[in-house]
Amino acid sequence: MEKAVSIRRLKTVPTVFLAWAISLLMSPLLVVVAVGVDVARLVTGNRTFTTLRLLVFGLAYLTAEVVGVSVAGLQWVATGFGTNHERLMSWSYQLQGRWSAFLLATLKKAFSLNVETTGLEHTEPGPYILMMRHASMIDVLLPASLIAHQKGIKLRWILKQELLSDPALDVVGSRLPNHFVDRSGRDTAAEREAIRQLAVALQHDEALMIYPEGTRFSTKKRDVMVRKMSRIYPEFVAEIESLDSVLPPQPGGSLALLDFDYDIVFGTHSGLAGLASLRQIWSGALVGTTIRAEFWRVEAPKGSFESRLPWLLKQWQEVDRRTRRLEDRRKD
Repeated sequence: MEKAVSIRRLKTVPTVFLAWAISLLMSPLLVVVAVGVDVARLVTGNRTFTTLRLLVFGLAYLTAEVVGVSVAGLQWVATGFGTNHERLMSWSYQLQGRWSAFLLATLKKAFSLNVETTGLEHTEPGPYILMMRHASMIDVLLPASLIAHQKGIKLRWILKQELLSDPALDVVGSRLPNHFVDRSGRDTAAEREAIRQLAVALQHDEALMIYPEGTRFSTKKRDVMVRKMSRIYPEFVAEIESLDSVLPPQPGGSLALLDFDYDIVFGTHSGLAGLASLRQIWSGALVGTTIRAEFWRVEAPKGSFESRLPWLLKQWQEVDRRTRRLEDRRKD
């Protein structure tokens, strides 16, 4: 395992540092090219200057990666090569929060975004399980910045293994109590147990973050997942088919987390659909958008897996309802 991690980082870390250095050296030329492309797009009626905005955010992201990995390395050395574990964890949480807050702030500036939140007071104190809607490549920045950084809640993350290709997330995220899920399906029992173990002994300043849908929302994915889930759970077809703006929740990992009797904080958002793909970003749909996030807290149900599934589906119908309401507000 350690060998595989070393090999991965020997590829990803130098690649990001090289990309950052080249981008920085070529930034004057890149700005000229970006402005030229955006001026040419004025002919088509697109006045968003998305190319230049993407360039600014791309340079900021690479800078955050380089600084994040470098600071993480210095932290490791300053804590006696990791021997002072408690201090290393504290500094790593701070670094993760500042990294996320910087990227969200840059995103807001680059794309002229506004962020409004409702119910953020429900995200403290811990312990609790945070179940978030997933609709964008970077909606992970919302809980990381709003809850972890602003509220000081130490989030334990359940994320897909593919994100380990991001060096800063790999180095700092692997250092903290997180789990990167192998979605190949080769050993679902082991993955479910790893998720469950991550919830053990959460403290008053901690929470565990999971995306119950398992992947980003799209209407195509929704249709596929609705058909699949309806076949598996025919007794809940009506509840599953009623979901419009979210994917059906994958019950395995989410329900395993209910064994600990923590409160559940649900979260949803609107306005980030323009970041679901590069094509949507390129269209300029994100520029000037108001991102609205909403959080609410409920008690976890008691009982067996079978008795908890109807509860989860009912709660996810509420996530869907609130998501549609936020989307309607955005369109008005």
